This record gives sequence, structure tokens and C-alpha cells, in this order.
Amino acid sequence: MYTLYYLNRNLQLGTIKADSLDVPILVPEDLIFCDLRKDINFIKEPHKCIDFTDIERLIIQSQFNDVSLIKEGDYRKQNTYLNPLCQIDINARLVLSQMFTSWCEWSYPAGVQVYWSTTENGTYTLIPAFTPIQRFYNRADIPADTRYWVKLYDPERELFSNALEHYPAE
Repeated sequence: MYTLYYLNRNLQLGTIKADSLDVPILVPEDLIFCDLRKDINFIKEPHKCIDFTDIERLIIQSQFNDVSLIKEGDYRKQNTYLNPLCQIDINARLVLSQMFTSWCEWSYPAGVQVYWSTTENGTYTLIPAFTPIQRFYNRADIPADTRYWVKLYDPERELFSNALEHYPAE
């Protein structure tokens, strides 16, 4: 869940909540965006795919607070849209291709960064704990009883998804 904070022409603070920034977001009144939060974390360097103006990026990044410098032309117009310029949230699916007695083979649509894994007997030794260096491409043999967290990677945009939990045995 994203929360977009904005100032309207009367300098009143407002918010817009959105499940995703991959779809256009209607601007409810003349406003200028001044902050962005994903879940509970504020984002100080908004993604390049979010169609923020230069002044909005300056306000968000620097905690800019001199509202007298905001000009008439800096406000977004009511009933326009904040449009995505490219995909922001990667929601690719992992596809189970084969299931063996003790191993599952997953086919990935793109590169995958494995961040953490556990088995019934502790950490799966081929995937270091909290070490984001093990990256699989296309396929990975992972024991069927392994619970693991991955981030899907899009090499064209150099983006990672949020961490997704997978448990092949379920």
C-alpha cells in the first residue's frame, strides 16, 4: 500500500492511498506531491518510473519546506493523473515445473535473488542467510521442504520486486 502526501492550493496537507503505482492515480484537486510512503517506510528517492515533477522530487528528497517558492505552474491540475512511466511493482509469478521426492524445480520468468531460506533442519546451506548474492536464473533446484524468500529481478529496468515467500511443499 502506498500513501502519497500532497499540499493543495490552500496549503492543506492531504493523502491519496493506492495499492499500486503501476496504474494511473486520479488527482482529486489542484495539488503538489510532497512525500511518498510505502507501507510504513517513507521513500526519499522515488522510483524513476513515478511521474513526479522535478519540484516534487526536490520536495520529497530534501524535506523542502519553503512553500513560498512553489509557483502556480508547479501544481498538478484537478482530474489529471499521476501516470506510471514503466512498471514499478514487479508481480511476476513463479512456476513449479517439476516435483521430485526431495527436490522441486522452479522455472522463473526472470532472474531471482534469493535472500533467505530455511528447511525443517535449519538453514539450507546452498543459500547463505541474509546474503543477497545467490542469484538463480530460469531454474533452481530447491529441496521440497525449503521455505525461502526471493526478490524477482527485471534486468532491463534493474528493479527487484518486494520479497516473496515460497514454500514448494504446500
